[in-house]
Amino acid sequence: MNLTVDVTEGISPHWAALAGGGPLFATPGWLNAMAGRLGPETMTFVGWRDGRPTVAAFASVQRAHQPGELFDLHQVLVDPSPELPLTEPARAARASLVATAPPPPRWQPSLLVMLPGYECTPVGSTDPALLDALVEGMVAWARDRRIATVAALYVRPEAAALTSALARRGFVGVPLTPTWELHLPGSSPADYLAAMPAKRRKEVRRELRQLDHAGVRVEPVDAHAVLDDLVRLRCNLVAKYRAHRDPLAEGRKLRRIVDDVAGGRPHVLLATADRVPIGFALFAVHRREWHCLAVGTDYADWRSRLIYFATAYYHAADLAYQHGIRTIGYGLGAWPAKRARGCRPTPLTGWVHTTDPELAATLADTARITQLQPL
Repeated sequence: MNLTVDVTEGISPHWAALAGGGPLFATPGWLNAMAGRLGPETMTFVGWRDGRPTVAAFASVQRAHQPGELFDLHQVLVDPSPELPLTEPARAARASLVATAPPPPRWQPSLLVMLPGYECTPVGSTDPALLDALVEGMVAWARDRRIATVAALYVRPEAAALTSALARRGFVGVPLTPTWELHLPGSSPADYLAAMPAKRRKEVRRELRQLDHAGVRVEPVDAHAVLDDLVRLRCNLVAKYRAHRDPLAEGRKLRRIVDDVAGGRPHVLLATADRVPIGFALFAVHRREWHCLAVGTDYADWRSRLIYFATAYYHAADLAYQHGIRTIGYGLGAWPAKRARGCRPTPLTGWVHTTDPELAATLADTARITQLQPL
């Protein structure tokens, strides 16, 4: 058996065929929609067996510290980041580690093996020999270019073959954060509510009554018919959490999600009051799952306070049951709200290899002290 690995700038022409069984974040539509998210230096490592492409991994070279970004190595491995659900002892230990660890610029350049959706998974074969060759090929490529660090971030626990290949090559695992999914029980919205604790069921009903009394209506709509409203609402959300917002950029991104990722047919739940849109949640279908890919809210309208929960969870569950969907993915962050509405966590791990002795020492320290809150 002859195993080789080559590298293609950008997305390999073999990617689409290999990614057929992969997650939504590996689809060509998603990669097109997220073009530039991980910077301009992207590439595909392709593993070949006996002259046939059989496995591939998406990667990028990171050359600058990007504070606040959860694909920045210093941010996720060293910083006591409030975005990560660290235990208080782990956060305190990281605060001490920051003072002695190599500063952020020392962690770059790095080879980041990760899809632009906070998930790391090769596409194609899970044969251990092929994955070993793929991992070795990535490490060798980085070494030849004097890139000291290779990081595979956000590896799911079910990617056992990849995890084993990384561990065999000396990668060190560090817990990062969970991703959240709602697994709808039974066959109706009543079953969804019944699965919640009695106190939470009461709270959900109270929230829905408040919205109803405020004159808020939540209904499925055609995304193209209300796209300008979706962009406006999305920009309001961005403005709340960032100092800068770019309506043109947000519009382009949302249009790519609608057309490239969701094939022009996303499920959109729009909340209106007095016929004016004040919030939405957008879902794309991938196989038998939905993924919540965009939300937006008019925070200037007093009636918008509970819109996120209504559009992204309660009415989304109702609609999902109607379409025979039982799993909705919500991604990282905001874990108290997600857990309270029935979502369950899947832990994600970062696997890192470095030839820099100082970085290696810090990596060993952070692997030892990093612990996540029980979720």
